[in-house]
Amino acid sequence: MVIFSIHFQMLTLRHFVGLLCFASILPLYAQRESATDAPHRPRVGLVLGGGGALGAAHVGVLKALESADIPIDYIAGTSIGAVVGGLYASGWTAQQLDSLFNSQEWLDLLTDRDSRFSEQLYNIDDDGMLYIMGIPIMRLKSKDQSITFDITKLGALRGDSIGARLDHLTGHRGSIDFDSLPIPFRCVSFDVLTMSEVVHREGRLPDAMRASMSLPGVFKPMKTDTQLLIDGGVSNNLPVNVVRDMGADIVIAVDLSRKNLGQGNGDADYCLRPNLKEFDIASFGRRQVRQMIRIGYVETLARLSQLKRVANP
Repeated sequence: MVIFSIHFQMLTLRHFVGLLCFASILPLYAQRESATDAPHRPRVGLVLGGGGALGAAHVGVLKALESADIPIDYIAGTSIGAVVGGLYASGWTAQQLDSLFNSQEWLDLLTDRDSRFSEQLYNIDDDGMLYIMGIPIMRLKSKDQSITFDITKLGALRGDSIGARLDHLTGHRGSIDFDSLPIPFRCVSFDVLTMSEVVHREGRLPDAMRASMSLPGVFKPMKTDTQLLIDGGVSNNLPVNVVRDMGADIVIAVDLSRKNLGQGNGDADYCLRPNLKEFDIASFGRRQVRQMIRIGYVETLARLSQLKRVANP
């Protein structure tokens, strides 16, 4: 009985000492918990504007941002910005995009050029498609060249190649919520039936990207059951407001046209305007693409001292 009492007292003393030790380190746990619960860094949104072939500069911007570990929490884009932004949001790295742009015949891809007819002034294939220098212009009723007019085919080019290519590049995704992508994503198109802007938040990612780049008079509109969608640049070529609505605290915008801000979008916190005055929306040559990627990269590096404040505010 005495032995049990001694053991019990020793056990109680040991527990008491243990409690004292635990109490002594409670402030350390409190400090660690406090650090964990510290306010999150500002959420960063990236906006990629439209501009046709000039979109190669977007790739250079992404390469520079990656090299500096600038975090990107949200992406919104229009036209070629929707294509680059959609691929990046779905998991492509900047280097992979660089390789993609440098390995593809972007002119042929974006114009559906058929190499069989590229050396001929014009040709009509068995389906009644009229080609000029390999570029599909319009579908004819028959080879007697009676023209069929159809509002859904108003674009000079069909855009079939880019549509199929986007399916492949995005992994043939079914309908998804764009917030479920590795980086939440939005892109903008314009519905000519309702004359209103459309912000794509869900659905088939390649279809949304394709709709956003349906430049009037170039690619035929993207038709759905209730919409006829054309290039989002008609209403919102630099959708700063869209990425703000997603929750971005800090916005980095890439303006390819150098004239988009102040058009109802509000100001971006950082606006990158690569000097692309030597190029235009049709500068799809491989050498031109490489130069524009380089310009986007170098001009973003020149702003890194400012942009790093985003990563370390």
